[in-house]
Formats: sequence, C-alpha cells, structure tokens
Amino acid sequence: MTIILGNLLDNAITAVSDVPNKEIQFLFRENKGRIIISIINSYDGTVILKDNKFISRKKDAQLHGYGLKNVQRTVEKYHGTMKVTHDINYFQVQVLLYPI
Repeated sequence: MTIILGNLLDNAITAVSDVPNKEIQFLFRENKGRIIISIINSYDGTVILKDNKFISRKKDAQLHGYGLKNVQRTVEKYHGTMKVTHDINYFQVQVLLYPI
C-alpha cells in the first residue's frame, strides 16, 4: 500500500506545483471487500508517452519515471487493476485491489 499511495500522491503533488489551479482529489474506500483508490490532480496538460508508457518530464529523467511503473507492478502482484486517464486539465489514476 505504501508503494501505491506514496508514488501516486508524490506524482500528484509534483504535477500541481507547475499549475496555478492546484487541485488534488483523493479517494480511498473499501467496498464489498475491495479497496478503491482514485487520485485526480490538475496538471499542465502535457503527457509524454512512449510505447503506451508514461515518460517522466523531470530534468534528470534517468533517476525518475519509476513511480507509475512501480504502482502498476504492485497492483498486478496483488491481482488488482489500474487505469490511467487524462484530459487537458486533469490526470487521474484509479486502482482497484482485492485484499486477501
């Protein structure tokens, strides 16, 4: 859970630091034995994709860009799902976990 929450919140906080409209919406809920996590944040509207994977825009990209990969790997390890969507103003990551 620390890998998932830590990386998603860190990414959201970093993204809002570059925009005047700083907004982060965070949802963490248990429903019928499932854990639902949703983080929506404002951002500058720029996304870089390579082979359908998000690429870090931080200055030293070789030391960054592992957050979403680590989240995805952890979610898959526990048989959950992760969905990433974005539009011109908001970036959203939704995670669904089935705790044992």
